[in-house]
Amino acid sequence: PRSRSPTSRTELTKTRLQELAIGKAELADRMFYEFEEAVRNAAVAAELLYADADAYPPRDVPLPRMENDGKLAVQVLFATGVDPQDEAIQREVRLLGNFQEALYAINSNNPSIVSNYIATESGIMFQADYISARKFDEAGNIMPLDAKERPWYQGAAETGELFLTEVVEDLHTKRPTVMCGVPIYSDGVLKGVAGAGMYLDNVEALVEDMDLGESGQACIVNQVGQVLFASDQDDMRTPFYPGRDLHSRVDEALNTLAMMAENHESGVMLLEV
Repeated sequence: PRSRSPTSRTELTKTRLQELAIGKAELADRMFYEFEEAVRNAAVAAELLYADADAYPPRDVPLPRMENDGKLAVQVLFATGVDPQDEAIQREVRLLGNFQEALYAINSNNPSIVSNYIATESGIMFQADYISARKFDEAGNIMPLDAKERPWYQGAAETGELFLTEVVEDLHTKRPTVMCGVPIYSDGVLKGVAGAGMYLDNVEALVEDMDLGESGQACIVNQVGQVLFASDQDDMRTPFYPGRDLHSRVDEALNTLAMMAENHESGVMLLEV
């Protein structure tokens, strides 16, 4: 058999590296897609409950319990100043109580989700997570949870569409996390926001592990055109260091990538810059 020239061997190696990296990038993209779809589905289910409230039986939802700490549990919390015994609040709690098994299933079927929730304009918060004990203060009292002050709620309520927060450090675990919110409407009126938090350290590790050779680099871009993670996090000489805004007047490819992200397009893109 004929031996390949050094040039053809180099091109073959580059092609294989690109194929491996694209495969990992598609896996990361799939993780984000499934995360966002889980929140969208929760919002749709809540809207169906509001649209036909009389068709559902009233169902109670438990308050947080210390003994559930470390186990996945669904619980209800209230914002500051909300009276849990108010009749209107009780009706809404018992209506949305029909969604508690679905809330549990969304969390248990998505390993990257740290917590998922439905928060209402009236100050009710349904939450599925593993940290029931964190809902109590030092005196053992359940703390209020003001979801309407959170970026994921405000972003979804203000834009009227799916909203992703910037990457933040999880309050309890210190792991990199992003929150997603999707508004819930009934007859055109905002009733609340469905949301979830996703750990990003697995995605970050996936990107950092991508090998595109000496001159190649992989990154993930957020919805405002900024780099979240890159395969070489510390190289400030490249366009792809974390935090870099990819909007560019001189590089059309980078600007196109940033604009695609702003338009909520997803997928894998191979660029030469």
